[in-house]
Amino acid sequence: MNKRLLFILLMLAAAGKTLRSTSWYLDGVPVEGSPAAVSSLSPGPHTYMARLQFYDGTSERVYYDVE
Repeated sequence: MNKRLLFILLMLAAAGKTLRSTSWYLDGVPVEGSPAAVSSLSPGPHTYMARLQFYDGTSERVYYDVE
């Protein structure tokens, strides 16, 4: 399983919330579908960001830095 997805699922389970939608960003740019695998990125540091929207109307942002 993808480590980013696993991290998000664990966070949701701990919060007891139901996920409505997820928006992905790579280095601040919106990504269509799923973000690229770390192994396919250009050399250097990058930041993934997932914007999680829940059915209760709240949202969270999760950042994942890679080098």
